[in-house]
Amino acid sequence: MDPTETGYHATLRRLFDLFKVMCAGLATGLITPWLQPLLDRVDLPPGGVGVALMALPFALLVQWLVWRTGRRWWTATLAALVTMLAFVAAVNVAILVDALTFDSGRNIRNALAGLAGGGTGSLLLVLGLLPLPGVPVERLAWIVTPLIGTLAGGLLAVDFAVGFEFFSFLYPVWQAAVAVSLATGLHRRKPG
Repeated sequence: MDPTETGYHATLRRLFDLFKVMCAGLATGLITPWLQPLLDRVDLPPGGVGVALMALPFALLVQWLVWRTGRRWWTATLAALVTMLAFVAAVNVAILVDALTFDSGRNIRNALAGLAGGGTGSLLLVLGLLPLPGVPVERLAWIVTPLIGTLAGGLLAVDFAVGFEFFSFLYPVWQAAVAVSLATGLHRRKPG
């Protein structure tokens, strides 16, 4: 950032940066559901490898967010791996909650599964970034990101109610919201 830049211009630059992150999150969220049918055609080992590969576009976005804070490439790569593991855990929690609430109505089941999965994924993502070397995350991000992820996870009920197969409200909104929250929470390292 230019030291002669006024507060107004710095704010506009920051808002434009967050807008770019939001657009990238929307893009990765649009790609994610299209990966499922492609990965179903490939013989993958069991254990959530296919689900982890579905998370690859968003993991690359998180990797970029961590890397642009001035961290080394391997720290950013670890952040991407944490993202993929959090995605697998979120899907498994959503499946478990759906199975445990089988007696409830379909919309309630889907909403609870989405809230649980979205909350789990965003919480594990933030907690996974904590031990990474030199990744400074503001304290507010530890609270805000899981809250945003949980609320956006409720869109799973909308996806099932509308009957989308290759489009989703959940993934673009969740990934854009969580990416903007992470970008806001991550500090950019000062030069020098």
